[in-house]
Amino acid sequence: GQRVGRNGGRVHVEMQGNMGPVGKDKNKGFPEVKKELISDKEFYERFESSASLVKQEYPYITLTYAQSLDGSISAIRGKPLLLSGKESLVMTHRLRACHDGIMVGVGTLLADNPSLTTRLVPGESPLPIIMDTSLKTPLSCKLMKRTKLPKPIIACSKLKSDKDFIARKEALKKGGATILECDEKDGRIDLHSMLRLLRPYTKSIMVEGGASVIASFLATVGSDSKVPSVVDQLVLTIAPVIVGGLLPYEGIGKAYARRLEEVAYTIVGKDIMVIGHFKDKST
Repeated sequence: GQRVGRNGGRVHVEMQGNMGPVGKDKNKGFPEVKKELISDKEFYERFESSASLVKQEYPYITLTYAQSLDGSISAIRGKPLLLSGKESLVMTHRLRACHDGIMVGVGTLLADNPSLTTRLVPGESPLPIIMDTSLKTPLSCKLMKRTKLPKPIIACSKLKSDKDFIARKEALKKGGATILECDEKDGRIDLHSMLRLLRPYTKSIMVEGGASVIASFLATVGSDSKVPSVVDQLVLTIAPVIVGGLLPYEGIGKAYARRLEEVAYTIVGKDIMVIGHFKDKST
């Protein structure tokens, strides 16, 4: 091949691989599309099969969130940003319907006041679970006001004992919430303690965020983590947008690199959805 040099001269360029002359075989030199790229129907069926697995000690955990091309999950902490397109949002609701429970942190609850239902698809809405160390969940939120669906389970710290905390706990209980008092680690709810307490209530949980909850779960799969991983499956939606904002893994350590296995991808609307499992830390 040839290209024009800066001074108008011709510069010879060797063609790499099997590219071949343009026009003779346009497919040469391009990698074949691998079987990891699957249809959205196959993606859902694969997800449904995995999420139906039953574990004894903990619920089956699917960690799922949306990010931009540059890895941002929001522009700034505490301000929700809708990244998913309408088609992938529908898929997310289909995935919710495969789980018994759905989890968010109190930060997401306060910022977004979500319903956490499957309103976009047929199927039962999962039981809402709130990670709320200090019981800041307001009685006025949608999850506490629902009448036709179960009130939330709220996981808090068992180390809190001040009068205001006790008063909030009793008010939430009276409002219909189930309170689980969990061990605390480094000022946060200990995930292993929480998941053991949740197992009698639910066999599977879809963890949707926000940032601190995602980081807490990702921290257990990090290569430098001293505790067993609690994430069984990761579903990531990648939206075709640049945000330059908050990253989901900020503050969880540098020795983090872990590779997914059994990875598959599908294109839903304009978004890419990725599904996979983390390899064992010993490999």
